[in-house]
Amino acid sequence: FVDRDAHQLEVLGLLLAYKVLLPEKVWLVRGNHEDRTMNQRYGFKDDCYARLGEFGPKLFDLFHKAFDVLPLACLISSKVLCVHGGIGDGAWRLADILTITRPLQEDQFMDPTKYWINSILWSDPIEDD
Repeated sequence: FVDRDAHQLEVLGLLLAYKVLLPEKVWLVRGNHEDRTMNQRYGFKDDCYARLGEFGPKLFDLFHKAFDVLPLACLISSKVLCVHGGIGDGAWRLADILTITRPLQEDQFMDPTKYWINSILWSDPIEDD
């Protein structure tokens, strides 16, 4: 949703509005950029502060509270698995995703025993795939 784009706030606002309007039809899946550290490092925080004025710090925090409760995957018609980038090394099962407690914060997916969560978030396809 947010990825150093000039319209990242507008895209996020539109997606959240669609989710509110059509909660059973729109599913937002967490990816590697729905992370506080990434967004502090790569400009989303700065964009919030600059463009949202006095509300910037509060909205930045609220956006991240929303990101922390997003699912890592969704299953469509019990047949199609949707994740942000890919399945990573595949060393996890669908049942594992169901065990994730939310809100999911960075310290949880950086836990070495849960490396597979980080793998799902960061597994971008490469040209050779």
